Parts: sequence; structure tokens; C-alpha cells
Amino acid sequence: MAAWLLLLVVSTAGCERTAASAGKIRHPTAENILPDTELADVVRLEGRPGGELRSFAERLARARLVLTLGTLEGAPSSVFGAVEDVDAHAPGRFAVLDSRYNEIRVFDANGTFVESFGRPGRGPNEFLAPEALESHGPDRFIVADRNAQVKVLERTRAGMQQSVTIQLQFTPEDLCVLGNQIVVQGPMSGRMLHLYSTDGEHLRSLGEGYRSANPLVGNQLSDGRAACATEAGTIVAMLRYLPYVRGYGADGTLRWTSRLADFRTIGIEEGVEDDGRPYVLIGAGAGEYDQVEVLHALDEGLVILQTARHTAESDRERREYAELRTYVLSARTGNGVYVGNTLPRVLDVAGRRIYTGTNDPFPQVRVYELPSADAAS
Repeated sequence: MAAWLLLLVVSTAGCERTAASAGKIRHPTAENILPDTELADVVRLEGRPGGELRSFAERLARARLVLTLGTLEGAPSSVFGAVEDVDAHAPGRFAVLDSRYNEIRVFDANGTFVESFGRPGRGPNEFLAPEALESHGPDRFIVADRNAQVKVLERTRAGMQQSVTIQLQFTPEDLCVLGNQIVVQGPMSGRMLHLYSTDGEHLRSLGEGYRSANPLVGNQLSDGRAACATEAGTIVAMLRYLPYVRGYGADGTLRWTSRLADFRTIGIEEGVEDDGRPYVLIGAGAGEYDQVEVLHALDEGLVILQTARHTAESDRERREYAELRTYVLSARTGNGVYVGNTLPRVLDVAGRRIYTGTNDPFPQVRVYELPSADAAS
């Protein structure tokens, strides 16, 4: 999950607008803001719900670091270029998607290197700008590539080989697997979630994207994250720059919407220059702002959500973020609770192990272990 990028960009946050700039529109617009009366929950930093949510949140807050991978120099298998995603695809195994080296590396539970596959390029078994990794069984990987493709790789006698290529009409931002359906997040025709069979057939699109009369603005502001809560039969999604979390059925039914109360939206301005050129400015008057960084579903019907707080200083220093806030939500109801701000990006959870990634100050995978449910009670 790459840091946010300026869009459409005729202008950047450091550029000055002339007084004569006309037709300014500030985003998010009123039609994209929901009253709290329509929400399942308003999740606050100080909220203290009980039950399953609070119990898991307390365990998550007490997770301890048990393994760290990634060095500044050393063996090639131990030096990452950019940790993009992690997937614990089989017992005692986890795979790391490296978006700088355009490859997948597999390690055992102790962090010993097992194998790697993939290389830079546009052809079979190659990645141009890999964005997300999911497994579908122990011997099948699904990769979203920002060159508008989803690639399915399967183990054969000759090793990992690409078996399916899904050509997209949009840039994928995230993906997850719901049963035998691949869910890809990205803007297309006003929808932000697109379901495909594992053979590559487009099944349906669902989930309303950002509402705007300008299609380019609507598409760009419909980037976000998605998580597939298989046990709850729910696809949880969040647009990158808005505080709303939504739960959908696979048929497209909107089941619930919740809001993060402490989410600060970034200033976004749309307008027309004196010479008639359109512009969109992300970061207009920015100070502190948030964006969704992680959505990850757990087997228990829960979802881990993380938002990145950015400041002028963290952006100036090109840090990943100033603070990463972690929440836990119910995929069934949309109720949520704040956990804390100490965990790195949570990229997968398998059993009691939490696989996280960071690229600051250099790329690492950090594995944490949850206390047992009995120990936490």
C-alpha cells in the first residue's frame, strides 16, 4: 500500500491558485457525507464496547513481537525493496510480496527463506507494479498488479506458473477472496468493488464509489481498501479519503455503514484555471489528515482497520505516516472499537500470528503473536 499520490495533477499542494480561478468545488461534497442517524456505529477513540470486540482488541493491544525479517544489507533473501503485502498461505509458511523487486518470497515459520518467484516485466510470471497478494489454498496465489491486471499463479511440476490473467478496465487498489470469488477494489463505472471467478470471468460490480459530476474526480476518489469476511459473508470496504466503512453482501446489498469519528479528511479542491485548464488539488490547506491504510478480515467475523495520520512534517520528511491507528470492527454489524497506535501495517493474521510490514526506516516484516484467549480473560 503505497502512499497516496496526487491525481490528475495539473497542480500540487505547494502551488498557488490565482484569485481568478473559477468554479471551485471543495471535496468531500455534501452528497458524500452521511448523517449519523443512517450509521450502524460511530467509532470513537474513547469508545469502550464490551463483548467479542473488546476482548479481541485487548488481545491485539497485547501482541508481542516474535520475529523480524529484513536487513539493510546481507543475503538477497533478507533484503527487501518494499514490503507491499504478506500472506500466510499454508501451515508454517508465509509469502511476502515485494513491490520494488517485483517478486514473492516464501519463508517458513522461523523466518528461513524457502523460495522466490516472479520478476519485473509485463509477461507471464512477471509483475510491473504489484499492489496486493492473496492465496486461494496453499498452492495458488492471486496478485493485483497496477498495470490493470490480476494474475493467478499455481504450483506445477515446473514450479509456480501463471495460470490466469484477468485484464481490468481500471487500476486495482486492493483485492481479497470471498469463497471462490476474487474481489478487486478500484473505480469502474461508478462502482468500487468488482467480483470475478477464479477463472477470470467478471461476475458483477457493486458498491457505490465517490459521487461527483466529474468522472475523473469520481474515479480518483473511489480508490480504497477491501476485505472479505468469509464467515460473515460480507465484503468490507472503505474509500481512501473518507471516514465511512461499509459492509456489503456478495449480491451488492449494503448491510451497514459506520464512521470513524476521529478521521480527518484531506483538503481536496477541484476547479478551472484562468486559461481553461481543469485542476484537482489534493492537500489544499492540508495540516493533519488521515487515509485508510489497511482493511483485513479475520476468521472470527472481525475486521482489522488501520488509518494513517499524516502531518505536514511527516509528508515533508517522506515518512510513511506520523501515526497508524488500529481499529477492530464486526463484519456482521459494523460496530467497532479503537485498539491503539503501536502496531505496524497488519497484512495477514493466521492463528495467533499477526504478520505486519513497514518500509520506514527500511523494509521489514515483523511477526507478532496474540496472547491466548484464556490468558487474556
